[in-house]
Amino acid sequence: MKERLLNFLVGSVLIVGTLIVLGTIFVFFRHAHITLFGDIDEKTFGIFGDFIGGFVGTIFNIAVTYLVWITYKSQKQELIDTKALLTKQINISYKPDVYIKDTYISTSVSTFANGDPLSIDVSNSSEDTSKRYEHLYLVNIGVATAKDFSYRWDFNLSECLDFIERHIQNSPIKFEVQNDGHWLMVYTNEDDANYFQVSGLFEDLRFDILLPYRDNADVKSLSLPLPYIVPYLIAFEDDYGKAIRGGKIELVYDQFPPLLLRIAYKDLDNEVHQKRFKIKLEFNLASTTRNGDKHERKFELKVSGTEVLS
Repeated sequence: MKERLLNFLVGSVLIVGTLIVLGTIFVFFRHAHITLFGDIDEKTFGIFGDFIGGFVGTIFNIAVTYLVWITYKSQKQELIDTKALLTKQINISYKPDVYIKDTYISTSVSTFANGDPLSIDVSNSSEDTSKRYEHLYLVNIGVATAKDFSYRWDFNLSECLDFIERHIQNSPIKFEVQNDGHWLMVYTNEDDANYFQVSGLFEDLRFDILLPYRDNADVKSLSLPLPYIVPYLIAFEDDYGKAIRGGKIELVYDQFPPLLLRIAYKDLDNEVHQKRFKIKLEFNLASTTRNGDKHERKFELKVSGTEVLS
């Protein structure tokens, strides 16, 4: 719109100026102030030149001044836009960017010889301290520090327990949610039970900063929610036992209710960034130790996170 208006104004000034010059020449010829064949009247030509230079020249000067102002304004806006773009590029290049680093955890499940679960090790007793339950690694792959972190776990415990009930028949391991959902009780037999705290899992947890990973900064280790991990591992062990016995595999990876991690953090300009990751636990290695009618299976699971874009 502005370009069309500018073209119209410039064209109008040129047309009007040209018409005035031609009209003035015509008037001078019409009244014999100028002749093609004859002596030149210096006074008349002086008046003609003064008129053209004074009146028509003023119109063109105004037009030129306006064009110079328009050009200056346009260049000024281009400089502002260029500066804003460069600032944006710098800000993007100096932003934190948080992701989940693939890692591995170890666990063990004791079963009867027929494959029925007997107990599950949730004591974090792996000899390799980097392969315990609590380890999920956040890394900052950006080039700036991330600060003021908050995160929370998102999963449906009822759906996890329903999955166990539907897919594992006659299991000696029983689940029970007590104290208005504050505790998950896992009974390996009538006299033995493990307690896992549920309350607080779905609240925002916080930590301060995460330095860029390229600076050899430590990764941030987050505790995986055991009320989710334990049912998952029992379903996984049942799936693995069926595979060994040649039975039908239920594909726990795809069917078990999902585990999500929601995080929010700020960059150095206090701009808030939010991300959501789907956590996957996949089979990597397994070994079985037999002791009479009991088997102990040790598993190594790969823990990874895929960002959920929405």
